[in-house]
Amino acid sequence: MVLALSKGPTTAIIVEPPKVLSFSKNSKETLAFFDVLKKAIYTNEKQRRKGVTRPKPMRLELEKVERISLPCAVVLSAELKRWTTHREITPRLHNYAQWDKRVRTLLVHLGTFQHLGIKRKAYRRYADETFPGQVFLVGLTSADVQDGEKVEKLQEKLMRIADFFKPQKYIFRALLEATNNVIEHAYENTIALKYANLKGNNWYATASYDPSNQSLRFFVYDQGVGIPKSLESKRDWKQLIKNWCDSMGITQHDTDTIEAAFELGKTRTMQSERGKGLRDMLNVIHEAGAGYIRVLSGHGDYKVHVNGDVEKFRHGSHIGGTLVEWSIPIDAVN
Repeated sequence: MVLALSKGPTTAIIVEPPKVLSFSKNSKETLAFFDVLKKAIYTNEKQRRKGVTRPKPMRLELEKVERISLPCAVVLSAELKRWTTHREITPRLHNYAQWDKRVRTLLVHLGTFQHLGIKRKAYRRYADETFPGQVFLVGLTSADVQDGEKVEKLQEKLMRIADFFKPQKYIFRALLEATNNVIEHAYENTIALKYANLKGNNWYATASYDPSNQSLRFFVYDQGVGIPKSLESKRDWKQLIKNWCDSMGITQHDTDTIEAAFELGKTRTMQSERGKGLRDMLNVIHEAGAGYIRVLSGHGDYKVHVNGDVEKFRHGSHIGGTLVEWSIPIDAVN
């Protein structure tokens, strides 16, 4: 499948996604798509028209997507928002009426059309679209500093679409800690960044309500080096993680590094700020008494449920940052 194509000196760069965008159901093609999308953001290809040389425009063919997972929708929206801070022109989105309803609604709710500068009259008819199995999302928020007010407003916005929800202090602490980790650690090693952020080291956050399975999900995403690479640069953590993996008899992979960090972060002897932060992030599901936390970072994909069950997956490609997701049932917060 052709994911990106440049046609001639005066035409657009075409970015063609796979039919299924999912880190768990179609990992290889999904990660390849995001790689191509990010490369398109930084491409130096230009065209000359009417005596003026400009960067080539990009056309994103989302009408080809038949299914998109919520984590992928969050990452896609964040990457397109990064595009607007880096390039003079925004991607072209066409044929909205032909898009899968779920894809279109998720991106409308995330505010993707808005932050690409598309006029509301072009997509407003889809803003109130409803259909069976619909998931409701809070508009994507972002910042390049720790911002407790934005984190608090995220919960308040969720309350508007899920009126049973009341803001929770333990959720606020976890979201704040996750965004703080971005500021403190995600972008500290600029040499190791897969794609350099030339205009701000941002975190992105959102929340969702799914009436069909009665669940709430919270997301924090960054485009940094990833947790495994960040921890490798810290001598104390690097040795502790190596010792933990050796004691478990496993060959260290990014997924194992993430698991080790959480296991070490739970111990009382791990008193560093990073350890406390990991405990706050894990504490969400324990306070709720249900749910899971999932971390996709580097080549790793680690999910732990409140009962201790663990799901691990090793990706063949770096996701280009870190995505933290919490899922809890609504009866835990109403």
